[in-house]
Amino acid sequence: MTNEKIIRKKAQDIYKNLGWPSLFARLKFYFAPLVKIEALVPKKGLIVDLGCGYGLFSHYVGVAEPKRRVLGFDLDKEKVKYGDRGYPNVTCRYGDITKVEIPQADCIIFTHVLHHLTSYESQKELLLTCKDKLREGGLLIVTDVGERPLWKHFLCYLADRILYPKDKLHYRTVKEMSRLLAEIFHNVQVVPMDEGTLFPHVTFLCVRRT
Repeated sequence: MTNEKIIRKKAQDIYKNLGWPSLFARLKFYFAPLVKIEALVPKKGLIVDLGCGYGLFSHYVGVAEPKRRVLGFDLDKEKVKYGDRGYPNVTCRYGDITKVEIPQADCIIFTHVLHHLTSYESQKELLLTCKDKLREGGLLIVTDVGERPLWKHFLCYLADRILYPKDKLHYRTVKEMSRLLAEIFHNVQVVPMDEGTLFPHVTFLCVRRT
């Protein structure tokens, strides 16, 4: 078993015997590029996972590198109650990510979260806050939904409509998201991550510079 598989199994086992969260912890690795995203996260420091849900990715990041301290926030009380599994360097809390006090961090992560915010304006406001909360040289990681290929975008839209029927979705094209992030951070790197998955994942990387 490779080291990556050992880490993934360890994170998944944290959710053992919990019903749906246990199944989610196994399925999520097939539908989202969690392994690729984790490889981009700094090896140490405070990592803030905004919109952490059940806390699976927060735990995966914490398990992979013990020198990381991971703090997750999510608005869904039913999900986030599974987030604190007693793992020493991972904490998940209930809170509206547009209102919580984000501590000074070395890395802030969004994984398929921004398009669920209530407006395009709230996306920009939260990203501006994140810039202020990142330390000099800190990294912002945004993984969201691209518009191509169209069939993958449609599948993702369908999944969002089924799983989050009350949400108004605010997708941005890759060009629109790149433009917004470049406006705020003055730098952006775009990393396509849809290969081998059903959804058009795209990751945007921005470094905080003075």
